[in-house]
Amino acid sequence: MGTDFFDENSSAAGRDSAPPLDDSAAADGTLSDGSLTRLMRQKEQVMTQVAAATQEIEKLRYRQDALEKERSELQELCRRQEEYQKNKREIMEKLIQSLVMLEKEEAKASQMLELLGMMRASFKSALAEVKSIDEEKWPEDAFQDELNKATAMVEEARDVYRKGMAKLEASRWQKDGQAQPGSPSILGDELDGLSGGGRGFRHWLWTGTAFFLPLIITLVVLFLVMVSLRGY
Repeated sequence: MGTDFFDENSSAAGRDSAPPLDDSAAADGTLSDGSLTRLMRQKEQVMTQVAAATQEIEKLRYRQDALEKERSELQELCRRQEEYQKNKREIMEKLIQSLVMLEKEEAKASQMLELLGMMRASFKSALAEVKSIDEEKWPEDAFQDELNKATAMVEEARDVYRKGMAKLEASRWQKDGQAQPGSPSILGDELDGLSGGGRGFRHWLWTGTAFFLPLIITLVVLFLVMVSLRGY
């Protein structure tokens, strides 16, 4: 019985002497769960901010691309404006110069055509007079008189020819400005031929050249000007 008493007391004492349950240890589990939840919320907030920043970066990148495209378009527009102004200025200068040159050449060509027309008419008239001479119809008793008349007509035709060639030569000198070194004188050759030389191939070659050379030069100049204008 004493033993039972002792055991009961010992058990009671043991229960009384057992350490109480630590409240902080029990609370550790609750705080850990709360901290984990807070970290998750903070992580979600950070991820949301990252997503917003990414979207903002994409917007800025798109805006940058748009601005670069706009800058390129403005630069191209500026280049085209400069090229347009340059081409406009150049073609205006060329057209003005060409018009001045054409007016001068047209005036020279008009004068030359007028001169050639007058020469052609006078040469044609002189040729008709010379061709009208018919030696077969000269009477024997007036042969010397007819010969004198025919000689006068031939000399008159030669005079018309010399004057016409002199005008043509003068016109050529005015166009060229000065005689070309080493070039034969058309008028000199023609006068030599008229003074008694034979009218061979060289004579007629220089005659034709002198007659048509100014007109040919004028036509060539006009052709070159037209080609240069078409190139622009």
